[in-house]
Amino acid sequence: MKYEPRNVSDDELETSYTVPTAISNTFVLRDIGNGAIRIAFGERRDPNSPAHYRVALALPREQAFELKLILGKLLEQYEPELEKDFEQRLAELNRGKSA
Repeated sequence: MKYEPRNVSDDELETSYTVPTAISNTFVLRDIGNGAIRIAFGERRDPNSPAHYRVALALPREQAFELKLILGKLLEQYEPELEKDFEQRLAELNRGKSA
């Protein structure tokens, strides 16, 4: 199945910037039933510090699936670099646990 995101008008894109933007480096997801997925976004100072959650969104499963497809398409060009970075961070975390 080939996914093509819908076109967004310049006005709609501009309007999306009228809300605050928060930086997030951690998130949790949960199926909350009733056909919805909840995603909470937060930040951590380092991998071992507690998370401070800033916002959570509940999306219908269909929209969560669309988000997955859009993110995949958006990040496709960065995939080799991101996979390498992710594997390095995972190895560092595993070394820290065995120490």
